[in-house]
Formats: sequence, structure tokens, C-alpha cells
Amino acid sequence: QIETLAREVLDDLSTMGPARLFHYARMLLHGQVVFGMIGCLTMVYGTIHPGQVACALFGIVAVDLKHAPMMRSYAWLVTFLLLLDVIWHHFWAERLLRNYTGVRESQEMWWGLMVANTNKFCGFGMELVCGFLRLASVPIWFMLWNGNYLAGSAPGDAQEVMASVSNVPVREGYEMVNTKGPGEY
Repeated sequence: QIETLAREVLDDLSTMGPARLFHYARMLLHGQVVFGMIGCLTMVYGTIHPGQVACALFGIVAVDLKHAPMMRSYAWLVTFLLLLDVIWHHFWAERLLRNYTGVRESQEMWWGLMVANTNKFCGFGMELVCGFLRLASVPIWFMLWNGNYLAGSAPGDAQEVMASVSNVPVREGYEMVNTKGPGEY
């Protein structure tokens, strides 16, 4: 049953073009940033959220720049983050749901309740949402990888246009300091 469902999902994804796949990937990345930022409000056990927000921002930059090595790196990174999600939930989910926050509620009742509720919503809840978003993005990145769409910029992009303009001298690095241009002698 699960195998046929997975095959149907991959068949549906394979009928989409790269533009739509990149659109969905970007949408899921933005969702990870938004929910991860809410997760950063966690008072304890929430150090995973800033790192995951940074990784999602890395993915957004990679997709927007259409930088092939960065996109391939993010495709590997998202699978690692899923493993990290499982490990985080194994170690910290029970502690958050049972209010083991390190704050003694008998001494500071109001603060203890606030910490517990904030951690349940921001810590556990947002980690769960971001984990599902990453899980949903894995088939998309898989299709992008196997469709060879992570190879770089698409035809007609600025990089290709600039490469076709070969008569414009381009100075880089140390040459810019020492070389004079036409008419500067």
C-alpha cells in the first residue's frame, strides 16, 4: 500500500516541469523559515531552530541564484536535517510535552506555566511542522536531482547572456589595479 502510494506521488511529481518543482521547493523553504523563526522563541531545547532557519535560507539563496553546487549541497543537507529532526524528537519531545524545562513550577508558578506552554507550541510544534515541511520537500529535491535540474542556470539567464557578450573586456582581481583600459595610455 505504502509503496504504491509513494510510486503515485513520484509519478505525479515527474509530470511537473522544473519551474513548478522549483516553485514548490521555494515555497516549502519559505515555510521552514517562517515556522523556524517562530520556533526560535522556544525557551529551552530550541537551539535546533536557528540552525534550521539558516539552512533554509541557504536553500533559498541557492535556488534564487540557481547555483548548481549550492542546490546540490542543500539537497544533501535536507536529508541530514530530516535525520536531525528524528534525533531531536527522540531526545527532547517527551521532555517538552511533560514540562521538564528545568524551571521549578512550585517556586515560580507563572513563569513555569509560561515556559511550558511556549515550549510546547514554539519548540515542539514548530519543530514538528518544519520536519513535515522538510519531509514533503525531499521528493521534490529528489525529482530535481534526478531530472538534472540542479546542474545550474537555465537557458536565457543573466549568466548565459553575459557569457555571450565576448567583446567586453572584463577585469578581475589584481589585473584591475595594474591594467589600463582602452584610451587610458
